[in-house]
Amino acid sequence: MAANLWEHRELSQTACPSGRIPWDEIIAELEDDMPSEAEWEAFKADYEAFKKATTGADKQLTDYANNIAAQLNDHIAHHPGGTGLQSGDTVKLVKP
Repeated sequence: MAANLWEHRELSQTACPSGRIPWDEIIAELEDDMPSEAEWEAFKADYEAFKKATTGADKQLTDYANNIAAQLNDHIAHHPGGTGLQSGDTVKLVKP
């Protein structure tokens, strides 16, 4: 990963003095906090695995909720009035 750091006088005309930003110290601090290429690749792999796992879990939860809704709708159709709902009413479960 790379980035450019500029003093604003380098981007627009100004009377501000230059050389007052301790670039060497700032860059050294930033480099200390930067992950290595291997750490960055490991993070990306972990993130992709997390996305894959949570997508699968989300699909399972959605399928489960749809199954419950189908069972409720079947019950309503066969027992109108007993649930406070009428035949033709449908139930759909949604995430909060």
